[in-house]
Amino acid sequence: MKEKLDIVFFGLPDLGVEVLSGIIELKDLVDVKWLVSPGPRDENNDPLILLAKKENIPYYILNNIKDIYLKERLIELRPFVVIVAGFDFKILPELLVLPSFGFINIHPSLLPEYRGGNPYFWVIANGEKETGVTFHKMDENFDTGPILYQEKIEIHQRESLGTLLFRLGILAKEMVKKLIVDLFVKRKELEFTIQDKECTKFAPKLKDKDLILDFNKDAAVVDRLTRAASPYYGMVTKLNGLLNVKVWETAPLFENEDAKSKIPMELKPGTIKLIDNKVVIICSTSCVELKVIQIENIFLGSGYRAYELGLIRDGDCFRL
Repeated sequence: MKEKLDIVFFGLPDLGVEVLSGIIELKDLVDVKWLVSPGPRDENNDPLILLAKKENIPYYILNNIKDIYLKERLIELRPFVVIVAGFDFKILPELLVLPSFGFINIHPSLLPEYRGGNPYFWVIANGEKETGVTFHKMDENFDTGPILYQEKIEIHQRESLGTLLFRLGILAKEMVKKLIVDLFVKRKELEFTIQDKECTKFAPKLKDKDLILDFNKDAAVVDRLTRAASPYYGMVTKLNGLLNVKVWETAPLFENEDAKSKIPMELKPGTIKLIDNKVVIICSTSCVELKVIQIENIFLGSGYRAYELGLIRDGDCFRL
């Protein structure tokens, strides 16, 4: 029988837990020599670190990509491959050449589209119909190296960031098991495809301005943004320009013609109306139902419950 593959794993919890779990399931074929995770990390609560501890995998919290210990340890371990699933630092060229098979990055989009740090948010916010997971060899730039595997999934009509992250994690887990088997059987004989198409849609890390909910947009856009930010961020606005609000869930009343006909669309975008016991927010061309809202640190619950408690009223307005 062939010797086990020595692997080093670089990762963050988002995809990293599922991917590392998949690798561990094939422990007869591989030996995970080291886990490296960008700092700072809470070693007592971080799910990826806890998984490493459970499996007796040595781990290292990296705060600087130029840390000399990182290079020295990789030289010492001499891994066949480094598998990466979420990493905040650009890997230095001098590190990329150390593993026999290089660094394989697991990116949660259909490269070359949506290169960047948060594809989950942007594919939902932009109304994409499909996304997926790409395995590619890392080079000196982010997400530009030649592609090894790519698998697609449909983005569901009511997809949120949370559900998409979960589904892509499951897909990445199955794909990494295929990678392990292929590497074990074929070693260096796998074929890569150059990314020859220009990237036209990017997925940068979120800034505060990206999470501002503007009801001057179409209702469909407002609803997509809310789902794209749920359940980790929440879209931000203010009640009557004063109280801080996060909108966690909306529903697309713009598809309900009966409800739409009852709403005075001449009202200013952001205006709250109670229609058929539903709290409705006017948008530029239609409206959304307010399902879950957080007001400061005093309330988190349904829009209708906030209305019953008098925290929001008919005619109030969300605006910054």
